[in-house]
Parts: sequence; C-alpha cells; structure tokens
Amino acid sequence: MDCFASPVDGLQHLAQESASPYFLIIEGYVEIEQGQKTILAKAKEISPETQRLLVAEPSALPSFVNAINSAGINACLPLPFTDEDLFVQVRLRHDEYEAGRKIKNLQKTIRRQNKQLFQIAGNLRKKETQYADQIQQKEKEIRVLESRLKSIFGDDELERGPELKTLLEKENISFNSLGFRQAFDDLKERVSDIFLTILSKRDPSEAFTLSEKDLFDALTPHTGQSDDIIDVSEYESLAGLLTPEFLNVLVWRANLESERVSDEKQQDVLGYFTIEFSDNRIRAYIRLGKDAPETVTVYMVERLLHKNGIIFGIVEDSAIEEWLYGDARKGEKLLIAEGKESVPPKQGEIHYYFPTNFKRAGRLNPDGSIDFRDRGDVPYVEEAILLASKILPEPGKPGLDVKGMEIPVTEPVDPGFSAGPGTRFNEEKTEIFSTTRGEPHLDVTGVVSVNKEFKIEGDVGFETGNIDFNGNVIVPGTVKEGFKVKCVSLTAKEICGAQVDLSGDLNVSMGIMDTKLINVKGNIQAKYIHNSTINSFGDLTVQKEIVDSTIYLSGACNNERGAILNSTVSAKRGIKAGIVGNESAAPSVLTVGVDEHLIRLGDKIKSKLSMNRSMIKELSSEISQMKEVDKWLHGTITGNAHIQDRAQIEIRELKKKRSALDGTKDAAAVKNISDTIRKLEKKAKNAGEKINEWFERQDQIHHDISKKEIEIEALENSNKQLVEELEYLEQISNKSEPIPTLSISIQIQSKSKIKAPHSYKILEKSFSRCLIREKSRDEGGILYYVLEID
Repeated sequence: MDCFASPVDGLQHLAQESASPYFLIIEGYVEIEQGQKTILAKAKEISPETQRLLVAEPSALPSFVNAINSAGINACLPLPFTDEDLFVQVRLRHDEYEAGRKIKNLQKTIRRQNKQLFQIAGNLRKKETQYADQIQQKEKEIRVLESRLKSIFGDDELERGPELKTLLEKENISFNSLGFRQAFDDLKERVSDIFLTILSKRDPSEAFTLSEKDLFDALTPHTGQSDDIIDVSEYESLAGLLTPEFLNVLVWRANLESERVSDEKQQDVLGYFTIEFSDNRIRAYIRLGKDAPETVTVYMVERLLHKNGIIFGIVEDSAIEEWLYGDARKGEKLLIAEGKESVPPKQGEIHYYFPTNFKRAGRLNPDGSIDFRDRGDVPYVEEAILLASKILPEPGKPGLDVKGMEIPVTEPVDPGFSAGPGTRFNEEKTEIFSTTRGEPHLDVTGVVSVNKEFKIEGDVGFETGNIDFNGNVIVPGTVKEGFKVKCVSLTAKEICGAQVDLSGDLNVSMGIMDTKLINVKGNIQAKYIHNSTINSFGDLTVQKEIVDSTIYLSGACNNERGAILNSTVSAKRGIKAGIVGNESAAPSVLTVGVDEHLIRLGDKIKSKLSMNRSMIKELSSEISQMKEVDKWLHGTITGNAHIQDRAQIEIRELKKKRSALDGTKDAAAVKNISDTIRKLEKKAKNAGEKINEWFERQDQIHHDISKKEIEIEALENSNKQLVEELEYLEQISNKSEPIPTLSISIQIQSKSKIKAPHSYKILEKSFSRCLIREKSRDEGGILYYVLEID
C-alpha cells in the first residue's frame, strides 16, 4: 500500500506501475470546477482495471454525483467510518478486481481460441475438399476392383459366407440344444467306432500299446472294405494332434475294459429289446425279451435308445438299472423316456352387451309390402356405455417328443374386434364403449358401431345426390337408378337400379328391381326382387316373388309364401320356398349347404393374389436381367481399367526415358517418346471416360433395381393383407354350419336344378310340399352322398 500527499504524485506513480497495477485507489472528495476531471476519473484513464473508492461526507453527496458517474467509481465510503467498514470495502474491491482480471483473461483466451478455431476450420475445409477428391478417387478404385472380382469370381463368391444355422441345416442338424446334443452324440459315436476298430485288432493276451501308426491304420479305409463301413478318412489328421499323455490314457482305459462285450455281441443283445411309442411319440417304452441273456447292461439300453433316435426325457440310469434287475425279467415294460406335452392355445372370445341379431321385423301389409315405420323396441344406448369386451387369445406352447422333434400347436383364433363410428376402444383395446347416443350394431366383420339416423325427405336422386353416411339411412321414397347409397343400414320404400353397399341390414318396403350391385353384410328384407344381383353375408326374406335374379347368401333364403322363377339362388343355410318354377319360366338353379358367396369373394382375393404374384415374378425376372447387365458392366469396367492402368504404367516408363534423353541432342527420339506419351494419355483418358460412363449406367441400374424392389415389397404387403382377408373369410365361414336343405311349401317344378356340397340333381318331375336334403350313405366302406326327397 502506498500513500501520496499530492494527487499528481499518485497519478504519476500509478502510470509508472502499469505493468503491475494497484487493485484499489482511495480518494477523499474534493470540490472541483465544472468541466474539470476528478482524480479518480484520471486514474480510470491510466488504469481502468483498478477499483476506485471515494471517501466523502454524506452532506456532499449531491454535489459529486456527476463526478461519480464520470469516474466510474466502484464504491463510496461515507464519513465517519470504522476500521471494520474500511476493511470490508477493501476486501470487496479486491474480490471485484480479481474477478475482473479473471474475466478479462478469459475473454482474451476465448478470442485467441476463436482465432485458432477459425484457422483450424479453414484448414479443415481445405482438407475436406482434398479428402473429398481422394474419397471419390478411392471409391472409383474400389468399384473398379469390385468389378474385377465379380468379373473373375462372379457374385456368389463375394457374398457373405453361410451362417452356422445354414451349415447345420445342410447336415440335417436342428438349430437348438437338442440338435446340438444329437450331433455331439453322433460325433462321439463315430470317434468311438474309430477306437473300437483299433481295439478289435489287438491280442487280448498281450499288453495293449497304441502308436500314431495304429491310429493312421484305423482311420484310413483299406482296399476291399464294403461301402457301409464308416469313412473315417476325414479324421486322418486327428492322430497327429494326440499327445503321448492322451495316448497313454487311451491305453489304460483299453486295458481296464478288456472284459467288455464286443460290439458285434452288443448288436446281437440289442435284438432282445423292443421299443414302443405312444401315438404322438410323447412317450417311449422299453421291454426286454424273455430269452434275453443276463449280460444286458445300462450301456446297451443307451445304445438302443441312440439307435432309435430317442434323445429327450430319458429316465435316470439308476431307474434303468433297477428295471433291468427287477421287473424287466417279469415282462414288465419301462417308461424309458417322456417328452413334453404341448399346451393348446387359448382362443380369443368376445362378449357383446347388446342384441347382435336384432332384425327390423316391420309390419306386413295385406298387399305383401312391409311397413318399417313401427320399428318396435329398437336397441338404443347412451354415451359411455360398455358395448363389447374381448378376452385376448393366448398362443399355445409347442411340445417335444422323445426324439427331440417339436410337437406344433395351431395358432389361436383371434376374432375380429373393431371400434367403428360412434364408439371407442379403451387403452388396452379390449373393451369398446359408445361415444354417442344411438343404435348399437355389429357387422359380420366384427365392427361395433353406434349409429345415428339420417332421414331423407322423398327419393334419393338428383336432388340429394349419392349418399355416404356412417349411420342408418331412412328413405321414404325410392333409391333411383344411377345413384349410390353407402351406409350402415338402409330402410327404403323401393330400390330401382341403384348401387347399395351396406355394413348392416337392408329393409325395403316394396321391392328391388333392375339392381345389379347390392352388397350387404347384414340381413335383407323385401316384398319382391326382380332382375337383380344380390350378395349378402346374412339372411334374405322375400314375401312375394324372386324373378330373373342371381342371389348369393352366406345365410338362409326365406321365401315360404312366394315364388322363385328363372333365378339362381345359393344359400349356405338352406332355402325355404313356396313355389319354384313354372311351365313357362326357365328352370331355376338352387344351391344349398354351400357358401358360394364367400367362395366368390375368396376367388376374387385369390385372383388378386395370383396377379400380384405374377407381377412379383415378372419384376424379379427384370431384376435378374438387370443384374446380368450389371455383371457384364463389371467385366467391361475391368477391361477398361486394365487398359487405363497399362497406359499409365507405360507413360511413367516413357517419361523416365525422356528425362534421360533431355541432356542429349537426340531430339527425334524425344519427339517420338512425347508423341507416344500423348497417344497413351489419350488412350487412358478414353478408357477413364468409358469407365465413368459405365459407372453412371450401373448407378441407373441400381436405382431401377431399388425401385422394383420397393414395388415387390408393396405387392408382398398387399398379398399379406389379402391372405389375412382370406383367413378372416374362413373365420366367418366357420361361425355357422351349412344346412344342405331345400324346403318346398307348395310346389317345385320339374327340371329344376338342385346343388348340394357333394351332390347334384335335376328333378325329373314336379313335387309338392317336400323336403329335399343331402344325406350320406356308407356302402362297403365307401361314403356316398345323395339328395333325398321326403
């Protein structure tokens, strides 16, 4: 600490000590004239980092505010003050000064590092450019080398080697612990046979010795050996790997087992055992013959099990030994091995909490029309009501038989369960709740919905346009020709030439006429049907006639009071008709017990599947052709790369020769070499341009292959969805049993054609009030099917 009587002396000393500045200047306040600088202001100019502390009377504070601002004073200490006050201020100023110096040094370091980073970034950009050029060149070289390899070896040699699983499958070894165990046992058996061959040749009366020559003799097949003897030539190198210590162990064990039964005798003894398997080979039993010798052992039983491929669930040796010396002699069999039973899958279940088979019966008028205005007790739900719950399917667990083979289990049935309009799933997607008020509905595909009602005034025609509504539609008039209605359920007076696509029911007060596209997932009711084509998953009820129409039903056809004339009607659940045919109409074709509706849908899906598979095959063929072109390009690139390499090598050699001639006067030779170099450079350049051209063509081929592979993937995904649709159709078909029955309440005309699942009949005469159904007969073990008329 330094004290100065004169401010001038203090400022001079402060300037001289700039290399090692003071951290604090303390000054008492002195009144100065306006415009003059204070001592602390001048000190700030000399040493900005030094802290400045002003000491003054509190009464003088207003008059030195400007001085404080101009000098940037860091703190004021009012008079009077104690020593402690001064020490506190000095410590604070010192800390502030040190912090300021650290910040300044840090900022200086940051500026220096930023400068260095800027330089590094600049250098990296330069290197990046250089490396990019080098990478591009190296990639080109790699592609040339790959082309050479593919040209020489082909694509197959460059692919990854086969995986362990593939190698094992080629050897018929299962890729699991049991397969590994069986393979190990096989190897153990083969090695055992090798050494038994050696042991069989020794003289029992002599001490046994073993040399490498003995092993080579045993491992090498001799001339004249039969084909069924094990070929052990692949183990010839084994003898050279055996240490003397290991050979001594083999000799020791051979001498200890001198009394062991020979292999041939063992084979004879094995004939006294019999193995019995349960139906699914989940259990294996062993039985010992009555004339079996006393020398049978556990080892022989193990050999028998191995010979029969029994590797899983074998009982302990102690149990076998106990049986051999006990119940075996009494003719009792032993459960020698027991596999693991498969666990069947748990099928999925759905529980519905509303009537799922509700039908709008309507009121039948005297003229045969149906009045659907009086709908009776229609199911109705409020918001947030539980509509359905699902018990998820659980997969089964495959079992293992005693031979280690898997006992497969079927996949569990997972019934369709979807939340349609007006409903929602819970988080687990195991429950469906209503989200609005309305009529609950379940369609044949498992979609649960709550439907609001949309009533149209009059007809569906030009005034309304086509109708597409997620709910029930009521049309008091006619759905006219050329218009479409897509909704859940449709109630209309009449349908004339329209297209109808419903996930629910179709209720028509009068009739359906000249309509060639009606697809309904629910039930259909109408007064009559004329010249129409109908497909439905449900039942069809018609009060009057069905004329000139084609109908395919997964349910039943109910027409007990009406007539079927010149029509084709197929119903899986049977047909009930009043009159079929007359003398003036062409014969009708009636099919019962066959779901031609689902068969036709399945055929469409299979046709699409077949088309997709053909496209996949065609695209795969195109990809193969492109790969052949790509392979040819590899060869061409290799040839041009060789030309380029040779030209560059010759250029380097010629440049050396030209350099050697530069000091001589042989200008003609120099000119000749230069001309040759130019020709070679042109040759190398042309080859390089061709290589680049072929690379571009290869890139285009790879791009086209990638596009076609994406198309194949899309087609395969489409096929997967189509297969799932087929499986779902099968689930729907399995929900109900076919009923191959035709019930006639009035009369069926002669020449009517009747089809059933296994039989076909053309009536030779007319029948009244009869029941025609398919029955089976067993004659001499052969099953016959006939259509009987009762």
